[in-house]
Amino acid sequence: MESLHQKDHQTILTRFSKYSEEIPDDLITEILLRLPSRSIARFRCVRKLWDSTISRQDFTKSFLARSSSRPQILFACGKNNLKLFLSSSPQPHQNTDENSSSISANYHMSLPCGRFYTLGHIGCLVYVREGMSLWKICNPSTGQCFTLPEVKIYSWIRTFFGYDPIEKQVKVLTITGEHGEDNHQVLTLETDKMSWRTIEYDTPHSPISAGVCISGVLYYRAYDHSFPDPCMMIVCFDVRSEKYSFIRVRESSLGAMEPETTTLINYNGQLASLEMQRSFSEASTSFDLWVPQDSGKEEWSKHTYKFPMLRNEAIHDTLYFIVGTNEIVLIPRKVSDPFYVFYYNLERKTSRSVEIRGMKEVKGKKVFAYLDHIEDLKLMNNMLQELVKLFKDLESYDRKPTDKKIVQTVADAYELLGMLEEKERVSTKYSNLFLGTASGDKSRRSSRRKKKKKPGVMDPEATTEDAAEDELQEGIEENVENHQEPEEAAAEKRSEHEA
Repeated sequence: MESLHQKDHQTILTRFSKYSEEIPDDLITEILLRLPSRSIARFRCVRKLWDSTISRQDFTKSFLARSSSRPQILFACGKNNLKLFLSSSPQPHQNTDENSSSISANYHMSLPCGRFYTLGHIGCLVYVREGMSLWKICNPSTGQCFTLPEVKIYSWIRTFFGYDPIEKQVKVLTITGEHGEDNHQVLTLETDKMSWRTIEYDTPHSPISAGVCISGVLYYRAYDHSFPDPCMMIVCFDVRSEKYSFIRVRESSLGAMEPETTTLINYNGQLASLEMQRSFSEASTSFDLWVPQDSGKEEWSKHTYKFPMLRNEAIHDTLYFIVGTNEIVLIPRKVSDPFYVFYYNLERKTSRSVEIRGMKEVKGKKVFAYLDHIEDLKLMNNMLQELVKLFKDLESYDRKPTDKKIVQTVADAYELLGMLEEKERVSTKYSNLFLGTASGDKSRRSSRRKKKKKPGVMDPEATTEDAAEDELQEGIEENVENHQEPEEAAAEKRSEHEA
């Protein structure tokens, strides 16, 4: 029997289809471009025309261009030791004469993490490291998460994320070392099969700072080990060509290289170094900005700025800074009520405060903030398409999934891609998995484990086809784990969709 919810939903669709024919296609496209990415994913399922529009490459590029022109500030708050809560708010316009304003933060999702983690952001992605080398990549706008392949760790490991604006690709650079021997590896996101590949290098070095990516070049400080006495330098890694070059700063400019007090930043699209005094006296704090004076970036000049606080209560908070184009942003390390962030424009030498509303749920918790957060649909599409392709390849061998989690994830992927007939087919074909008992699930998993071969041991009865089937099965199980959303985020999305 059809539920009341289903009848209401059908009535809405019928009424919509009756009047929507009069809306021009270009107007529909314009409306869709103004929606957030999470809404875009659900709107794929409304009409096939909308799905085809959203799937077009020109639409994806237009959506990214619009999102880039209206960047957001992303907040990551540790509500407890095992979860991060991700929210974002519009990034205030720099060219404003207002001394204070307020904006609202919108909650995206929660992200499970270990007790000790490293957090970072690039473009539309948040990356979290648990332990030494386990990296989780997350798109807060869509709720999708996946895990990078692990790398072998030696004595030390450093990982950097860079963006190639020409190929529109995010790459991960990992450097590991032991006894003076370095191993440099690169992984490209948004590809069908992510794997680490070793790259060549001429100058052995050990990184000692975080990196900053500017116009397709990743910069970080490191010790040069090509000389008997290691000296500090700036490494320049071209994200597209995957080649290294180096900057050796002159002795008169070594203040820009101090690893304990300075940070490499993007200043007006150029590399610079920021030195924050971190001492708060009465109503101001000062900082030094080091800017290269020549094309080789060997000689740097220092400029000192005073940042006046706009509210006395901010003086008592422990602040840290993040850097945007032309702006220094001071943010309390913990969420307060009310919660303020402070902006200082380096060109105009003006300051302003912005109240961030909607943060009461994480009051008193540690907060990380990242400027220039954007929304991008490309990564979401590639990951979903990879998942359904693997599943279809598995079905071509007449192999059935061993776990209902796989079926549910594939069905959700079909829905997000607007392939509703395929979603219905998969859900119907494997409905028995959702009717089975827990013991039945355990039996299937146990059977699957028994079929797995030990590494290096050949099964005399196995054929090439069997090996291909096993490889596909393992691939889709790994893919499902990488695409599995945090439980709270998934439950939230389902409740929103039902509403």
